Amino acid sequence: MKKYEFSVIVPIYNGSSYLDETLQSIFNQTIGFKDNIELILVNDGSSEEEVDTICKKYESNYKEDVIYIKKENGGVSSARNEGLKHVHGKYINFFAADDKWEADAFEKVKKAFDKNEVSIVCCRQKFFDAKEGYQTLDYRFDKGNHISNIFEEPKNILLSVTNTFFKREAIENHQFNEKLKYGEDARFVIEVVLETENIMFLKDAVNEFRRRSDYTSATQNKKSRKTTYIETIEDYYKYVVKLSKQKYKKVIPFIQYTILNGVKHRICESIPNVLNKAYNEATLNYITEYLYEIASLFNKFYNNHNILREEDDD
Repeated sequence: MKKYEFSVIVPIYNGSSYLDETLQSIFNQTIGFKDNIELILVNDGSSEEEVDTICKKYESNYKEDVIYIKKENGGVSSARNEGLKHVHGKYINFFAADDKWEADAFEKVKKAFDKNEVSIVCCRQKFFDAKEGYQTLDYRFDKGNHISNIFEEPKNILLSVTNTFFKREAIENHQFNEKLKYGEDARFVIEVVLETENIMFLKDAVNEFRRRSDYTSATQNKKSRKTTYIETIEDYYKYVVKLSKQKYKKVIPFIQYTILNGVKHRICESIPNVLNKAYNEATLNYITEYLYEIASLFNKFYNNHNILREEDDD
């Protein structure tokens, strides 16, 4: 079996108009695609026939280096878990089917892993398409390239897998929760981070994060869907609080900042009409419960509302 530096898992559900551009950004990496990168395409029951056509084209052109899996729709977590069954690379990335990597990103990530004893490398993220500028947690890169310890820099939270690389052995015993529709990647990341306790933030390597002009991505529509609320709170917030208490006997500041980042827009914005009265009340009760868990930060949030900025993938 051929050995790879990187395995990139791309879950795909429709969005065929973006797919070629996304995949080309991986094929064009300066590190050299054929020698270093394994690409795993997981078609998660797309209704667009063009998705199957594009994936088969690349599977045919790169027989050894592209794995194409076609499955019934099960959601992004199901697709990522299926992709994990096929990885052979030293470092794993779960990429989004409409984003892009800058051409030298993988080369810089490999150098970061080679030079540092870390299991997680998080890359800088900037918007393109309908929005410009850097992602809203960009303060994490103010120190440049550096290793951040979750106890020394608890505000440097990590929530997304798309701009993050993991050593394969660090995630071998982890899977994505297939019940969750939103926050599934944050839950996965936090499980790993609480084991490693260190994250390398790599300012030099850039992931381009698409904000679609047609507003069709799941992330952009999450606030209008019921599953963003109680299900996310139960299976994400409650879960990471439990993990922290099990390991540290308390909710450590890193987890408190993580929860604060997730609930603050629920404090500052009205709950949408998709929720009925009972659902609305249950959501508010859950929010209140988790505000108690992060009480030591709550006053700081209102005294200085810029302590955290909203994360787009919470």
